[in-house]
Amino acid sequence: MKTEFRAHPFMLFQALYPFLTVLVLPVAYGLVRYLFDRTVSTAVIMEIALLLALVLLGYKRMRAFCVCVTPDSIVVHTGVFLKAETVIRRHTVSVVKYRQNAFCAVAGCVLVRVNTEALSPGQSDVAFYLSTADCRAFDTCLFMGSGHADEVIRLSAARMALTAASVSSLATGGLITVPLLRFSLSLFGKGLEKTLYDTISGQSLLPSVLPPIFNAVTLAVLLFFAVGYLVVFTRYLRFYLIGNRQNTLIHYGLFSRNATRFSASQVNAVILEQNLLLRLLGRYNMKVEIGGINAQKGDSNLIAPAVTKGEANAIVRDCLGISTTVTPCIRPVRGSLHRYLFFPTIYATLTGGLLLVALKLFESFEGFWLFLLLVDALAYLRSWCLSLVSRNRSGLAVYENRLAISFLKGGRLRAFDCPIDKTACLCLRRTPADRRRHTLTLTVRLYSRHGGSARLCFVDETAVIKALNLYE
Repeated sequence: MKTEFRAHPFMLFQALYPFLTVLVLPVAYGLVRYLFDRTVSTAVIMEIALLLALVLLGYKRMRAFCVCVTPDSIVVHTGVFLKAETVIRRHTVSVVKYRQNAFCAVAGCVLVRVNTEALSPGQSDVAFYLSTADCRAFDTCLFMGSGHADEVIRLSAARMALTAASVSSLATGGLITVPLLRFSLSLFGKGLEKTLYDTISGQSLLPSVLPPIFNAVTLAVLLFFAVGYLVVFTRYLRFYLIGNRQNTLIHYGLFSRNATRFSASQVNAVILEQNLLLRLLGRYNMKVEIGGINAQKGDSNLIAPAVTKGEANAIVRDCLGISTTVTPCIRPVRGSLHRYLFFPTIYATLTGGLLLVALKLFESFEGFWLFLLLVDALAYLRSWCLSLVSRNRSGLAVYENRLAISFLKGGRLRAFDCPIDKTACLCLRRTPADRRRHTLTLTVRLYSRHGGSARLCFVDETAVIKALNLYE
């Protein structure tokens, strides 16, 4: 079995990429001018010499790069003049990420990133390019026997469509749509800011019973959501999972193919997540908390999208080696709903008062202020509904040296399950109101540098301390 791997020549392009606009494009422009004018300036000659020197240095670095997989560690050899060796113990590897975008597919290579729980945010411990064949051999060598997995789960495009609808972000759609919208309006001689002002001040040419600002915001939200939906849908299309109780491999992506391999022993927590849409359909997005799995932009810790509770339990049992999951039994005390609504009520009262004052002072924007008052009322109604869900569905359970917490975060209901020995900190916070009612807020943090956390509010103090065996 092959245990030594050389870098793919695509790493040479990676080395030259930072100098693309500084050297490569000016040199190309100089060569084009030479073809027409038969003249070359001194600056272009110097840039060509510098570019050739960088290409030679990049080639030497590529040839010097080598990854060796031993029974106990991964050794990475780098450097031309200053030789360096990076040794990563195999038992400390938390996750290995593979990515192949369109350029890599044409070049026949794969970007490999090896992460541990000690890496810094936005970075990988080791990142390199291998050929497609070497990538398969590297994965087989690192995760011995992974080619004969016990469980194979393929998810349909319809399920991916449901997942995209549940996790799409308006911010993602806005970042893509706003520049396109600005460019489209400029073609007609209109500015985006002037168009928004005409809409807010009621000077829109489109007649409507509703305020013009309502139509504009509704159209923007639908447009942003549609673009964000398409981005997420293409990202998770062709999703399948291969795993056993030793390690799990996840594949997903249409234009950019991604794969994530991790060992079951490195899983710090299992999370079942529901928003309103998934709750109505009885589905969950299943995620895992592993050090380094979300190290860089575009990474995901989603391992089973839009699954039923039975499918989630089967994956937990067959792929992660967790025998069972339980329903939380320690829940927030009765009469705590008004405590969830304390800050939303103050916020809604202040913003509503300010909007009423603005309505009196700036009557020319009456439609805009009425629209914001409607949004403020809907936001408070949403807070009331989320508080009710948090009061009825949050809870804590301790079983078989594991900790299960259900809580609400960002409008999504999360079921958080982790071993007690994977927790780094249990924070018990008591406000004056908690001390009077003998309740507390429990925060659980994982010891991983990128580990998640769970927060449970207004639970009985005595029951939590007894369940966790604290102060004994």
